[in-house]
Amino acid sequence: MTLSLLDNASDVLSTCKKMREENKIFKSVIAGVELACINHFDLWESLTLSKVKKCATSISIPIIDKNSFIRFEKDFNVWSYENIKIKSSDCLPLWLIEEVANKGKHKICIDYNEAIPTMEVMKDHLQKLGDYKNLIFIEQPFKSDQIGLYEELKKISPISIIIDESITSGPIDHDIQKLCHGVNLKVMKSGGIIQTLEQVNQLKKM
Repeated sequence: MTLSLLDNASDVLSTCKKMREENKIFKSVIAGVELACINHFDLWESLTLSKVKKCATSISIPIIDKNSFIRFEKDFNVWSYENIKIKSSDCLPLWLIEEVANKGKHKICIDYNEAIPTMEVMKDHLQKLGDYKNLIFIEQPFKSDQIGLYEELKKISPISIIIDESITSGPIDHDIQKLCHGVNLKVMKSGGIIQTLEQVNQLKKM
């Protein structure tokens, strides 16, 4: 599908909505088409987006060994970012967390991508992470369907919990406040900025 095959913006956006509902095409493709439409027809003002005057930059460091990090650090100018997100498996990369923490000025996030298998492992991680004052949150430690684990973790964690994989293109059907402290919404996962804004409005009402 290209924009030239459709008459106007309404046709494009309604087609994107239908594709999201049918769930037969990658959400990132739908998001790309929708964003191209909004830009092409100059519809940004109609979205009533809040203007952002300042936004902290961030970078994600993948699961990586020490030797590879030396090159990664130089290639991506890691220390120029305010926030540094460290990807982790069920085995914490303490050497990397320590290196970032020692720089002093950077805020740290630990992104598990659903890697934590049990609450016992998570509690062990919380104990190890407790001394890092510039650690601002942990992200998606458990699988998205492990609601009970998130509810338990929310009650005991001294560190803020963020979720993202739990939020896709559909409506938000859980009491999010019982599971986490915040949500990382991603336009490419939701299937477009319009759907993402609808999710934002849902969250604000909770």
